[in-house]
Amino acid sequence: MWIRFRRLRGVLAFFMGIPGGSKEDGIRQLQLAIDHGQLTPALARYYLAVNLHLFDLKYEQALQVATPLVEKYPENPIFRLVRGDLYGKLGRKSLAIAINRAAGAAQN
Repeated sequence: MWIRFRRLRGVLAFFMGIPGGSKEDGIRQLQLAIDHGQLTPALARYYLAVNLHLFDLKYEQALQVATPLVEKYPENPIFRLVRGDLYGKLGRKSLAIAINRAAGAAQN
């Protein structure tokens, strides 16, 4: 049954235009976009941080990836909220609250 599902998933992915690959390939490609991309480094960094956060639960690593975004784009509340959420997941509640309040205040 599982083998049939994997084959069907592969066929559907092909016809839908979804590229194949592994998680490691995706992370490697995001890292290449961060290091060498001209138009995509910030977006690649954001998606790598979010994926590390949501799917791998690697909060400290996601925080290290997201922090340069906040430093480069301090006016962006999304980047600040991502960092605040990561601080909360790491148990640094007072820092998370301060960052989230500052992000909210920046919108007003």
